[in-house]
Amino acid sequence: MVLTSAVFLIVLVLTSNALGSSYAQLSFAVHPQKSKVLIGRQAIFKCGVPKTASSVNVFWQSYPSGRIITTETNANDSDRYEIMFGEELWYSLYDLRIAAVEAGDDTAYECVAVQGGTESRSARGELDVVVPLDTVYPQCFLSPRNVVPEDNFVTAVCVSGNESAALSWSVDETPVISIIVTTNALDGGRFKYTAAEYNFGAEYNQRNVEIKCYSSLSNETCTVDLSVLYRPRVEIIPRDPEYPQEDQAKFTCKADANPEEMVYKWSFGGIEVVQDYFHHRFNHFKFEEGGRVLVIPKLMLEDNGVSVKCEATNALGSATFQTNVYVRRSTLTMETIGPILVGCICLVLILILLAWMLWYFCSGAARNKRRRPPPDVTTNLPNLRSVGYGPEDYHYTQTNRNNSRENFANMSETDNISMTQMTENNRIAAARNNPYATPPSRIRDGSKKSFKNLDLDDDDVGDQSGSYDVNPDPDFDGTLTSSYALTPEKDASLFK
Repeated sequence: MVLTSAVFLIVLVLTSNALGSSYAQLSFAVHPQKSKVLIGRQAIFKCGVPKTASSVNVFWQSYPSGRIITTETNANDSDRYEIMFGEELWYSLYDLRIAAVEAGDDTAYECVAVQGGTESRSARGELDVVVPLDTVYPQCFLSPRNVVPEDNFVTAVCVSGNESAALSWSVDETPVISIIVTTNALDGGRFKYTAAEYNFGAEYNQRNVEIKCYSSLSNETCTVDLSVLYRPRVEIIPRDPEYPQEDQAKFTCKADANPEEMVYKWSFGGIEVVQDYFHHRFNHFKFEEGGRVLVIPKLMLEDNGVSVKCEATNALGSATFQTNVYVRRSTLTMETIGPILVGCICLVLILILLAWMLWYFCSGAARNKRRRPPPDVTTNLPNLRSVGYGPEDYHYTQTNRNNSRENFANMSETDNISMTQMTENNRIAAARNNPYATPPSRIRDGSKKSFKNLDLDDDDVGDQSGSYDVNPDPDFDGTLTSSYALTPEKDASLFK
């Protein structure tokens, strides 16, 4: 076997040198990854070569031993190594299968592709061989690894070095069907164990589940942590929004993916938003948070009903989500100018009300504080605004009426002034000396007047101001005619 591998390698090298190195390095579509396998079970490493490569020879090599594994390796039925061919859409598979792994297989493996004179090597995949411990406690792990892409199959392995142990699996405390594997002698009779295997396909909704193994012999449990790799799940926020004309719109591409490193791509109206060249709209768009947020600073009416699409891509694939944006005519007058106008109108009304109240109080104070003329030597009439001083008042009748009667009694019948002329003179003199009296032109003989609200203690103009009384004043003959309250001195002077 070793001789055959050496001959194959020599022939391959000679062929490569003869053809020359006219080909570039190949880019592998699939690289082998680290695997964890229970001893005695099989291990598989994947290798994918693009279909664009023609005349390619592929083989595997182990490290650090340098052993060559080719398609000729399985010539002997006892050989445990095999290269399995397969076809995918964009690449061809050259997978390495190791049957009944042994402890010595715990090494690294590399896929090698030779095209012309160019040799290309993939990343190395390490094989971890699990040897059960001679104990009643269970050991748990995921095979080929605990990080797997969604839709890939994975095996949860629970093993115990005690052949009498009864093992079972559960997912979120729900029992699942397991395959029980028991071996009496392995690797020359050195290893004996009992294992329970639970095979399932990794799914997106299993990224947070608890997978637990229970051993009835020791009443012990062990758990495994599964990390599911999945392509993005995308959503645009907000969905189908409506904005006023010339408003700003902001869209967020909410994506859930593992791995989380993603590249975002936006389309507006079916056209990819690219700012590498001049565009009358796209050059004004903005990207935030590493391209996760699209900002449209100024919407137009022609943007009504336009589609907005986000595409998020990670190492496993991509996903898109689409929504629409709706634009209505600007309501700037109603939403902004309207409240301002209403506020201005209210302010003007308040100012008018305050001005009216100020005018009202100021003019009322002026009327209330209007001053009366000081007492006159010719008239000693009380104030109009007071109360409690009238013809029935004792002080009034004793002071004014009695004095007038005494003067009238002392009058001589031979006086040259007639009674009518005296009354007329009295009226004219009173009107001239009293600014608050009715003008003489408006006083007629026999007119009736009412007098009230007399005040001898007026703080504004002093006692007995020049106002006339509006209470009925009895005349000398007892009748109610117009008269003026005159002092005794005034009465005497008028009849002289």
